[in-house]
Amino acid sequence: MILWDAGERLVKMKMKEEIIELYKEIYPVSAFTQGISECRDKIVIPSKENRNKFIKKIDSLINKTNDKKEIIILKSIKNEIELFEPFNFINGIGGTLFNY
Repeated sequence: MILWDAGERLVKMKMKEEIIELYKEIYPVSAFTQGISECRDKIVIPSKENRNKFIKKIDSLINKTNDKKEIIILKSIKNEIELFEPFNFINGIGGTLFNY
């Protein structure tokens, strides 16, 4: 049995909160449909600036953690952002309205 000290547990909780905050920032519509009501009026406009901002945040979080599961989640999000297809405006708006 592994016992964590309170400091390590607190660091792990903080990291999970940071990942959730990043998720809410990148995918506000999905976050809203999953029950996070604070994301109700938010949408992300796909742009190079947003893409670069998100990649910097993801890289920062990857460098802060040693947890393999967290690294896998963050790299998965990063891959999706890096391989981002051009925004399909009609489909994006329709999907957003449907989700709301």
